[in-house]
Amino acid sequence: MKSSRRRTKLEIYVSILRSLLKSKARAVHVMYRANLSFIQARSCLDFLVKKGLIEKEEEEKIVVYKITKKGKEFLENYKKIEKAIAES
Repeated sequence: MKSSRRRTKLEIYVSILRSLLKSKARAVHVMYRANLSFIQARSCLDFLVKKGLIEKEEEEKIVVYKITKKGKEFLENYKKIEKAIAES
């Protein structure tokens, strides 16, 4: 059973980045994959773009987001930290 606690910003950012690992997506798809409201998704996507962890592209007049190399490296480091904490 999952905890009913609220996710931290970091957990939300990681959820968004993981949702973009396999394919780029529109904001609404990220919203559903990461289980966020549209306002939360938009705010977090803007933050991740500013930090260079994701990129915003336009494809046939549709805005899509994709993870950057920096975003993938961030996830790899996050996974290492999770593993180290779990082993403690």
